[in-house]
Amino acid sequence: MMKPKLLLPALLLAVSLQAQYYEAGIYAGGSNYIGELSEFKLSSKGYGTMLGIFGRYNATKYLSVKASLTTGSIKGSDEYSRNEATRQRNLSFRSDIIELGLGGEVNFSAYNIRANQTGVPYFFAGIAVLRFDPQAQMRGAWYDLQPQRTEGKKYSRYTMAVPFGLGMKFNLSYKINFGIEIGARKTFSDYLDD
Repeated sequence: MMKPKLLLPALLLAVSLQAQYYEAGIYAGGSNYIGELSEFKLSSKGYGTMLGIFGRYNATKYLSVKASLTTGSIKGSDEYSRNEATRQRNLSFRSDIIELGLGGEVNFSAYNIRANQTGVPYFFAGIAVLRFDPQAQMRGAWYDLQPQRTEGKKYSRYTMAVPFGLGMKFNLSYKINFGIEIGARKTFSDYLDD
């Protein structure tokens, strides 16, 4: 049975440089995994990192289009389960993720990239392609799981995802802004954790 996964960038900090309608920037933050090896909830033990670049076109003061390229990691482990039988199962994984995304942003108030503002909240959603590479540790070494066919069949290490969430952007100066986001990715593969 296919069980969709969520990847949660816990906090996204972005700094961008601006032109009249265009912005380009970098971001860094954390990621988390929700799935079988986290008992389908956020785990403080499961945080990974993420880094990325983006380009944004501000079509109006309320609507933007953003393209992004992100790299990061997720992980999960039975070790942190509250259930003794799950801990005895002793499964764990890590996976490097690369995401190419395209999405829209809707500002809740007018956003002027040239004016100093106290902050503009926004909603974002889009579509993305993920590449993932689940691995497990055995006797101190990490092994790629997909070639081992631990799921009983070969599967693609690519999947589609739907990123969505909320953010807040602030102008620091005439050409530099700063943003904070919290979001999730609805993925369409049961194999991110193999």
